[in-house]
Amino acid sequence: MRGGNLDPREEPEKLACAMSANAVAFIQGELLPETAARFVRHLDECAHCRDEVRGASEVLGRLAALPEPCEEIDLAPRVMTAFARALATESARRTRRLRALSGAVAALVLAAAALAWLRVPGRTNAPAEPAPPPAAPAAPATVGASAGATADALLWLARAQEPSGAWSASRWGGRPEYDIALTGLALLALLNDATEAAPTEGRDAATPRAARERARAYLLSTQGSDGRFGPEFAAAPYNHSIAAVALIESFGCSPEESLRAPIDRALAYICATQSPAGGWGYLGSPGEEPNTALTCWPLQALVLARALGRPGLDDAVRGGFAHLARVADARGRLGYRRAGDFLYGEDTLAPMGALCVLLARDASPLPRDVRARLLDTVMLAGVARKNGGDLYRDFFLTAALEALPPGRGARVPEDALRALAARQVRAGAERGSWEPRDRWGSAGGRVYVTSVAALILTAGERAERLSRWAARS
Repeated sequence: MRGGNLDPREEPEKLACAMSANAVAFIQGELLPETAARFVRHLDECAHCRDEVRGASEVLGRLAALPEPCEEIDLAPRVMTAFARALATESARRTRRLRALSGAVAALVLAAAALAWLRVPGRTNAPAEPAPPPAAPAAPATVGASAGATADALLWLARAQEPSGAWSASRWGGRPEYDIALTGLALLALLNDATEAAPTEGRDAATPRAARERARAYLLSTQGSDGRFGPEFAAAPYNHSIAAVALIESFGCSPEESLRAPIDRALAYICATQSPAGGWGYLGSPGEEPNTALTCWPLQALVLARALGRPGLDDAVRGGFAHLARVADARGRLGYRRAGDFLYGEDTLAPMGALCVLLARDASPLPRDVRARLLDTVMLAGVARKNGGDLYRDFFLTAALEALPPGRGARVPEDALRALAARQVRAGAERGSWEPRDRWGSAGGRVYVTSVAALILTAGERAERLSRWAARS
C-alpha cells in the first residue's frame, strides 16, 4: 500500500477470494454439510470463485480428452504436464485471473484432484450428499429485474395466441409441425404466472389466465382415439409428451375432472410406445433405437403423473430410468443412444435426465453411483454455465439446479437471469418477446424462445411447485 492506495502490483492478491480454497473439497463432496451449503450460497455472490471454478472446468475439459490411462500408470506426471500445457494456452485469455496466486493454486489442485476422481478406473463411491442447512428458503428466482421481464413475456404470449388457442410456429418463424409442442411450452410458461399481470387497455387485450384456458382446450381438441396429441409423424413424440407434461402440470395446479380422462389416455399412449429397451424414439422407423432427448419428456410426464397419484406407471418409469442408466458414462454424462454418443453435444442431455431423477426423488431406480455422478455433472455445469446460445439447454440446466436438494443445490446466479432479461425486446409490437437467435430458434421461432426464456426466469417457482408434488408421492 502507498498513501492509502492499492499498489497495482498487489491487485491480483486483493482480487483473490479465500473461499476458493473450498472448491476441491466441494467438487469431491468432502465438505461438512454446513460448509458446503455456505460455499454454494457464496458462489451466487462471488464472481471470482465462479470464474475460478469455470476456468478450472475448461482446463479439465482438455485434460479429459487424454487417452484412458491404465491402472498401473502413475497419473501425477501426466496430470502436471498436461495441466502446464493447458494452462499456457489458457493464460492468453485469462491473464488477469491467473496472476492471482491463490486462484491459480486452487485451479491446479482442482485439476489434479478432479482428474484422478473422474478418470481413474474403478472409482464408484458416490460423494456424500450433505443434509439441508437450517437456513431460510432462498428468494424466488424472479426477484428483481427479471420479474418485470417475466410479466412482459407472459403478456406477449397471451397476445400472440391464435383464436384456436394454439400458438402458430410458422407465423413466428418456426416449423408448423411443432405447433402442439409450442402450445405446450407456452402453457407451461403461463402456469408460472403468480401475479396475473393486468392487460393493456383495448378490445383485443388478453390475459395469461384466459390464454391458459384456451391452450388447454386446444390441446384437448387435438387428441386422437389412441390418446396421441396431434398428427402422426416421426417427431410426434415431442408434440405428444410436451403437451402431456403441460396438461399434467395444469391439472396439478387446478384439478379439473375434465382433464383426468384425457391425461389417462395420453399416459396410456406413452406406455404403449415405449421401446422394449425402456426409452422412447422417433416413430415410423422399424428397429428405431430409443434416444435420450426423446426419452426425458415422456419420462417426466410419467414421474409427474405418478407424483400426483396416478397408479400403474411404475414399470414404465423403471424402463425410462433403465435407459438413462444404460447411456450414462463414468463421468456422469448421458449419451444420445448409448454411452459416449453425443450426436448433438453433451451439454443438454445430462440436465434433462437429472431433472427426471430429481422429480422422482428416492423413487428413482437409477443406481446410486450413476445418480451421484449425474448430479455432480449438473452441479459443475451450473457453476461453469455457458452464456446464451442454447436456451433449451439453459432451461433444463436451470430446472435441474433449482430442483437439487438444498444442501447440494446452487441457485442460478441473479446476474445470469439479468443477462437473459436484458436480451428481451423492450419496445414495439414484439415487446416482451425474445429474438429467435438461439440454436433451435429456426425450428421453434419466437414463441419457442419466449416460452423457454420465461420458464428459465420462473424456474424457482416451478421447482417449488413440482417439489411439493414429489414430496407427496
